[in-house]
Amino acid sequence: MKYLVKSEVVRIYCYAYPMDSILLTGPRHTRLEQTAFERADEIADDSPGSILYLARNDARRSEVEDRWAESYRPLRLRAETLDAVVQDWYETIDSPMRPLSGQLNRRITEYALDATTAATSGALAGEPASAALADAFSSRFSLFDEAGIRTAESLATAFDDSPLDRRIAAAAIDAYRHYQDLRADYVDEWVCTRGEMFHAVATAKQSLSALSPELDVIILSGYHEFRPIERRLIERLADEVPMIALLPLHQGGRTGVDAVADDALDIYESLGFETVECEPTVDSRKAQTSITEALYRPDPDPIPVPETLRWRERAHARA
Repeated sequence: MKYLVKSEVVRIYCYAYPMDSILLTGPRHTRLEQTAFERADEIADDSPGSILYLARNDARRSEVEDRWAESYRPLRLRAETLDAVVQDWYETIDSPMRPLSGQLNRRITEYALDATTAATSGALAGEPASAALADAFSSRFSLFDEAGIRTAESLATAFDDSPLDRRIAAAAIDAYRHYQDLRADYVDEWVCTRGEMFHAVATAKQSLSALSPELDVIILSGYHEFRPIERRLIERLADEVPMIALLPLHQGGRTGVDAVADDALDIYESLGFETVECEPTVDSRKAQTSITEALYRPDPDPIPVPETLRWRERAHARA
């Protein structure tokens, strides 16, 4: 009689009964993370790297792996940032590369702005770009790249229906043309932008699950909003690998401090994530939330004061 190992059982079960991706919500991140660990432990097999934890902040990687190791086999979970995983997949799909650093991107932008002002006849002709201007344009050029706008012509098309002043738009297009020319002339061909990496991976012919065949489940943490290139990649991942997303909500929805999570909630809902409330908001917390909101948004109706609320006065400074 042939016996199946746990990994074979898990894969057969997931194939026959595909698991819906889930969204864990609640006020305490540690509770959400522990719940995600428990669910991932049930889904994934015992092989190394079968659970991928995607953290927005690289500084949390060691903390996450240490927390997992307190209760489970350490090597089963690997904590990474989305950018690091995308770079690995890109190199598998294409070739070894190096991401365009923020410092190099800013330097190219600075030269592009200098070239733009040198071609003008105004008061700023020949003046070097200020640090603030270089920082501002460097950030915007990165956003253009992540939006798939990688030529001056495509930027001009994007500005056609924009309310932006035509002189400002023309200056931005000219600076972006110089930026792309400088990058083509002086940056090594194996240096890629973030937008190029994400686009190549999100549109790859290969299955992403085939690029990391050891993966059984992905835990996504720290994302309250997504840039377009991140959203496209998450959409594809959710189609191929079970995902568990963590989204702390303190007021049970889209009001107050939870308004920052509107974008993430919309995306998870559109992708069909099943929402699981790990720690429901209790009535007393809702009442306190109503009182807090009333401090900033006048409400003509009286609001009952819960017994758990305690008023405190600031101590007067001694003379």
